[in-house]
Amino acid sequence: MEKDLNGIEYILMLILERIKETGVSQTKVTYGICDSGLIRKLSNGGGRKVDKTVIDVFMQRLGMNTKSVETFLNADEYRYLEKREQIRAAIDKNDVESAENYIKEYEQMKLTNIDRQFVLYFTTHVMALKKADLKDQIELTTDAIIQTIPHYIPERADKYLYSDVEMQLACHLAILNLRIGDEIPAVIMMEKLYSLMETKVYCENSMHKFAQIIYELAKYKNKTGDYEGAVKLCQNAVEKMPRENRFRFLPQIFREKAKAEVSRIIGHGMDNESVKKLYENSLDYRYYKMLNSIYEMFNCEFNPNEYYFLVREYNAVPIGKIIKQRRQLMNMTQEEIIVADAYTDSEEGLICSLDTISRIENGKVSASWKVTRQLLEKVNLPPARFFGYYLSSNIDSVKEVWEIEKSISMEKYSETREMLKSLEQKNKYRNLPYNKMYVDATIFEIENGLNNADNKEAAFEMLKKSFEGCLPDYRTNHENIFLLMMELTIFYMIMGKMSEDGTISVGEKIKDYKKIIESYEYLGENKDLYIRHLSKILLIYEGNIANEGELEQANKIIEKTFPLVLKHDFFGVISGYIFDYAWNHVKQGNRDEKYGDMVNCAYAISKLMNNLPDMKLYRNYFFREFNQNVWDDLF
Repeated sequence: MEKDLNGIEYILMLILERIKETGVSQTKVTYGICDSGLIRKLSNGGGRKVDKTVIDVFMQRLGMNTKSVETFLNADEYRYLEKREQIRAAIDKNDVESAENYIKEYEQMKLTNIDRQFVLYFTTHVMALKKADLKDQIELTTDAIIQTIPHYIPERADKYLYSDVEMQLACHLAILNLRIGDEIPAVIMMEKLYSLMETKVYCENSMHKFAQIIYELAKYKNKTGDYEGAVKLCQNAVEKMPRENRFRFLPQIFREKAKAEVSRIIGHGMDNESVKKLYENSLDYRYYKMLNSIYEMFNCEFNPNEYYFLVREYNAVPIGKIIKQRRQLMNMTQEEIIVADAYTDSEEGLICSLDTISRIENGKVSASWKVTRQLLEKVNLPPARFFGYYLSSNIDSVKEVWEIEKSISMEKYSETREMLKSLEQKNKYRNLPYNKMYVDATIFEIENGLNNADNKEAAFEMLKKSFEGCLPDYRTNHENIFLLMMELTIFYMIMGKMSEDGTISVGEKIKDYKKIIESYEYLGENKDLYIRHLSKILLIYEGNIANEGELEQANKIIEKTFPLVLKHDFFGVISGYIFDYAWNHVKQGNRDEKYGDMVNCAYAISKLMNNLPDMKLYRNYFFREFNQNVWDDLF
């Protein structure tokens, strides 16, 4: 695919490859969303302009991870997203009145069927908060589903593909039917939904869709005496969820697994004290207690019987604001940015007028893709609406990037070097500054892995040069710097190397990290959109502050951020936050038993995630500070 397809050529390649890989039809992917031939038309340079919500549905129905893709949104798209975020924020606060008002405002906008589904989806959350009649909730949930899956038949739930919102609505519908006593149809529906995990589409990286279904089914099977079935369900979940960085419902699934395992051995349920003792001494139950205590550590509420979590959106960047920020970072005026490069055919040698660039930067107008692309290129940003760590022009290049990432993770450095050479020959976008950063970062990873001091130093200088080419004087030029996902990864590399060399002080690192953290406030009021970036960078920032002796301030950052980490189901950083919180308190001379429990909990999480370095760190720290072995050494 070598066309410039309105900024979606990169993501369209991934969608088409996924369709080919899974063997599903384009008709099934587009069902209820748009004309069945739209994907084909788009790939040929035709068809209507599609926005983020359509791409999200396509990707999620195909079992693709939308969080791995970054999106530039024009002013119109961002206005819709901001409204959805306002509704989510109100629901998070249990502010029913504000949520209903925002939903009414959303209804007044020009809506697609996906937008109409969002309206009804958010309303189902409001009804749940108001504890509305269950039958009314069932009716509304059904209406929400059929906005994008017309003629939906619950008994044939396994015949459809699901976006994240569609799957949650389907699961919610089944649970509501359970609660009104329609157990058989509800369980049949959940079994049908669960069976999708055995398909090519959802066999990997899909626990965010299925964790609640597994929990509800396991609970039902334990209740009805199907202990073998409950064990099988739970075992699948506890193996996959940590690997996929999923925490929500994991403690409860461990509890159901513990019940099922003991009941399977004994031959009956939890109906006497000796059986309960066996249950409470089991490893699965101990995992449940350990993980469930996380909610209490930071006063985070979670009720698995009533909890109806919100599907979130991430990594959406307003085009106007980031163009303005990068322009200022590059010391470029509005008069300079609109001057067209020599190869363009713009009238009077301008990309657009001064008035237009001002309106674009302030989110007042959505420019054509032709104009937007040229502006992005002028400030060395990826000229695409959807992109990942590397912008490729053909699917072979995309696959090569996947192989490079896999090869690096397996420490096959010599092979990776040859792959990089091949990649740069195939990709017409190879000279983009954004792509140059990725290549230089990969070369640095190779030399770092091979540990040749001279080559490593040369690779580091090359990486810094390409990074500073896109973000000149990024440490001194501008008060805050919003970094894209790949740029943030490189920033961590640079900070790590400078720390290793002793060329940057802790105080300087704190200043640099703070500048980046503040940039997320510049892009939007709701940090939830960027919490995937913030959750990691705040953990590093807090650690540096603690190392400077500001332990109280470090703990305040953790106390403020940790509930967001749980809310957004980011299992991967939980152990780091818990351990740092305990470490900070112990450093202050507080060896209360609860801080030892926190270290044990961090250890348990790292064990589930098979993170051997962290396991070793937590085990040694616990023995040194509390003079005890970690909990699983007792088995």
